[in-house]
Amino acid sequence: MKNFRSIVIALVILAFAAVACGTTPAVPAATAVPPTIQPTYTPQPTYTPYPTQVPPTAVPPTPVPPTAVPAVPQGPDVVSALMEYGFVLDNSFSQCKTPCTHYWNDAHLMLATVYENGMVVITVPVNDDSSAIGTILGEVLTQTYGQNVTIWVGNNIPNTQYGAQTTTINGYQIYMELSPADSSAGTPPMISVVITPPGSSG
Repeated sequence: MKNFRSIVIALVILAFAAVACGTTPAVPAATAVPPTIQPTYTPQPTYTPYPTQVPPTAVPPTPVPPTAVPAVPQGPDVVSALMEYGFVLDNSFSQCKTPCTHYWNDAHLMLATVYENGMVVITVPVNDDSSAIGTILGEVLTQTYGQNVTIWVGNNIPNTQYGAQTTTINGYQIYMELSPADSSAGTPPMISVVITPPGSSG
């Protein structure tokens, strides 16, 4: 029995040795040498110069004539003052030699003419309504041209019966005259106050 065990052990050892000796070790595959890579050559395109740029011919815009009527210069907001004291736009009066706009106060028969060059002519009747007319005239002049102009006009209205009155205040040229009554037209005496702004041709 002991011999049998020894034989079995010997066979087992022999079998292991045979397996170990019979196994052919694996030889690693030869490393593949990559083929030489030839770069693909793409020729550059032939250089083409930019074409000569010709600037476009400038076409001047067709001038468009203005359609808006230029506003009549009002000086220091004389129109607002006139409208505040009962004047309304009324161009039914005869046309001026130079561009102008007429404003009429029907309640007191007062006419104001505003010229394009900034000159203003206010014409008022001398009648029983003189007190109210004087108040309106004074308010318009004060609001537009200042108190010194109003004082001078008020002080010199009586002197117009002797002839035209003139002065210059704060650069404004002031002219006043009295027109006699016209019985054929039924109009009373009229006083006109003409105010020309500085730098105006009048």
